[in-house]
Amino acid sequence: MNKTAAVMGVVVYGVLVIVGGTGCRRRGLVETSSAPSVPVTAQTLGLAKLSASYAEAKASAKKEGIPLTPADLVRPSVPDSENAAPVYRQLTKLLTAKPIASSQIIGSLTGKRMPDAAQIAEVRAELKAHADVLALAHKAASRPKCNFARDYALGPKLLFPEYAKMRSAIRTLTAESTVMLADGKPFDAIHNQTLGFNIARHAATDHTVISYLVAIAIDSITLHGMEKILHAAGDKLGVATAVEKSIAANWQPHSFKQALGGEAVLLVRLQEGLSKGGPEYDSDIATAYQQAQQKENAAHDWQPFLDANGAYMLDVVRATHNRAGDPYPVSLPALRRIETAVRDDKSNPHLFGSILTPVYAQSLNKNASDEARIDVVRCAARVLAWRQTHNGTFPKSLAEAMTKVPMDPYNGNPLRYRVVGNGFVVYSVGPTGKFDGGAPAKKPDAQEGYFQYPLAPYETALAKFTTPTK
Repeated sequence: MNKTAAVMGVVVYGVLVIVGGTGCRRRGLVETSSAPSVPVTAQTLGLAKLSASYAEAKASAKKEGIPLTPADLVRPSVPDSENAAPVYRQLTKLLTAKPIASSQIIGSLTGKRMPDAAQIAEVRAELKAHADVLALAHKAASRPKCNFARDYALGPKLLFPEYAKMRSAIRTLTAESTVMLADGKPFDAIHNQTLGFNIARHAATDHTVISYLVAIAIDSITLHGMEKILHAAGDKLGVATAVEKSIAANWQPHSFKQALGGEAVLLVRLQEGLSKGGPEYDSDIATAYQQAQQKENAAHDWQPFLDANGAYMLDVVRATHNRAGDPYPVSLPALRRIETAVRDDKSNPHLFGSILTPVYAQSLNKNASDEARIDVVRCAARVLAWRQTHNGTFPKSLAEAMTKVPMDPYNGNPLRYRVVGNGFVVYSVGPTGKFDGGAPAKKPDAQEGYFQYPLAPYETALAKFTTPTK
């Protein structure tokens, strides 16, 4: 695989993808847009000043507590009996040798609608056929800690083959939860589905943006399962309360700052490889270097060219790291300004920016979406629980149903709610700040966080599937 891809291994859906089995590969970088060019200055990147040299950039990053060496990322060892990492490696080996085909129903159960009786029968058969996968998923998810002990000294050669298989694990658990729900065991389904939050937490223990985004993706699949339980059995006594308590007790937010630490280490390792091996160490960078020389019809000494670009990239990571802890209404626009500036900057000392810079704003937006959806589902569960003790009516406001209404990460105001016909909708204003909860007959954009009850007509039945011949 391309070495640059492994270095800034970011997964942003629609832009970057995970390739399971051998590791992770990037597809695409910062998207082009018609936005006006933004001059790159220290102020553009949110810094007091741009670094004058690579050494200065490293010193500034170190002063601000950003990891720069593999040793900075070493974590305490975990006893084998508590560590989920070896189990995920077993699962990866198993699913590489015996993959679950994408056309099978296990992969189609992440939506909100319950399958019919015939489909449930096929789910049972598939779970039986993949009982070994299910057993390992349970074993891994039940362990309290996870330490993959990654060798960050590998730099561009470092791969993360377990991530795609961890997503397979939560899909398999979701299929099992769906069967439990169909069998009239909603509380068992809740307990089983909650294991997904453990898997997400395990994924997030690595220090890379890719692990951070995989964790958010696993959260999303887990939440879809919880939504399915609420839609199918939320009117049964105690079910909605159990969902609310389970989410509150088991979900944990994921740290974008921690993820950026690994990005800085991998960037420094790439810089060291390029310094030792020359531009041919990475084909994309070799091409950029050649184009830079052709552009000015002049020879550029490799090491000064490399150091200038390395300093700039560390400044970009540092600026992003500085903003990552701000409230979303502040940090998201700041990161978008950084990306626009990097994308539009064509100067030779900053040329690597157009090759290496991932879509950090979209990464941060994924976390905002994750937090919004978590609280939306918690609020929906609380509304359904309130209804059970109030003669089947819905509260007039979220404040009537719960002591403290969660804040919408996108604007810092309480999440929104309204009664609609014989049901309700809870929602976040979303990344645009303008989402209004949608209409019963029209499906909102996938990026919006909302829960509509009862299940809307646009939530289509499970897609048709054909199980491959065994």
